[in-house]
Amino acid sequence: RRCSSIVGPAESTTRLWRLLEPTWGPAREVRANQPLMVTESLSADVTPDPLVRRVRKDETEVLMPACVAMFTEEVGISPLAGDGGLLYQARVAELIGAGRSFARIDDGKVVFKAEIG
Repeated sequence: RRCSSIVGPAESTTRLWRLLEPTWGPAREVRANQPLMVTESLSADVTPDPLVRRVRKDETEVLMPACVAMFTEEVGISPLAGDGGLLYQARVAELIGAGRSFARIDDGKVVFKAEIG
C-alpha cells in the first residue's frame, strides 16, 4: 500500500478504516482528536514574518532534518524507518516542488517550517 495516513472527520475516517483494516492490518496509531490549523482570513493580531518564504529545491537537504524531527515528534516513529526514508524524502521533495513548503532559514538553519498538504 502507498497510503501512510488517513485524515478527515473522525466519523468518516473511522468508517473507512473499518473497511480497510481487514486487508491492511491494525492501525499504527489512531488519533480520534487531532487538531489542525485552519484560517480563512489574516489575523490582525499576528504580524507575518517577512523572512518566511517558499523553500527552493536546492534547500531540500537543509530542510530534511527539520522535517524528520517534526514528523518523529508528531507521529512517534521516524519516517526514515523501513526504506531508509526514500519515500519520505520523495514526499518532501514533492511538496517543495509544488511550492507548498515554507520556511525561514537563517544562516543555513531552519528556524521555522510549514508544509501545506
